[in-house]
Amino acid sequence: MHQKLHRIFLAFPVGFDLQKKFEDQFLHYKNLQSFRWTPSSNLHVTLFFIGEVEEKNVIVIKENLEKLFSVQMPFHLSFEEYQFKGGKNSPSMFWAKFQHSEDFRELSEKIFYQVKDFMTIAPQHKDPIPHITLARLKKGAEISTVNIHSLGKVEVPIIDFAELWQTVSSPEGVKYNSLCKFIFKKQNENQ
Repeated sequence: MHQKLHRIFLAFPVGFDLQKKFEDQFLHYKNLQSFRWTPSSNLHVTLFFIGEVEEKNVIVIKENLEKLFSVQMPFHLSFEEYQFKGGKNSPSMFWAKFQHSEDFRELSEKIFYQVKDFMTIAPQHKDPIPHITLARLKKGAEISTVNIHSLGKVEVPIIDFAELWQTVSSPEGVKYNSLCKFIFKKQNENQ
């Protein structure tokens, strides 16, 4: 008998203040038919996409990650730009992109070594790009309608925790359920 598969990933959910800032900035564009905007509750920075894993392995992954995050120091991401991503002539996503971060890259690598034995897919990027997916685009999306240069910068609070999220399909669309939260090591904790 096959075990149920769970589609999981590690996320840093954006807080209410940042959700509100995105809502306010994109209110003018909410009616664009070719943009499928990410619901506010789903906005996040993906720290690492694990993929589909068997239910029994989720517990082991949680234990492995608990050890890793108990010694992980918080870090900061700096906003770079809003960006359309995907095919040059037909992008498929709209991102808030953050600057390259060695802390982010190292964390991604550490997570990979903790979960690689349970992954059914290869990691997507050797040097991951920190970003928040704001919208998914239909083919032929009218991207010229969005003036990305007029949008204000956003700041992500310090990344000091991660959540293990499970992707769940529902009649209203994709939702993410938090399976657990991992708090990073505090700056003033003894070594």
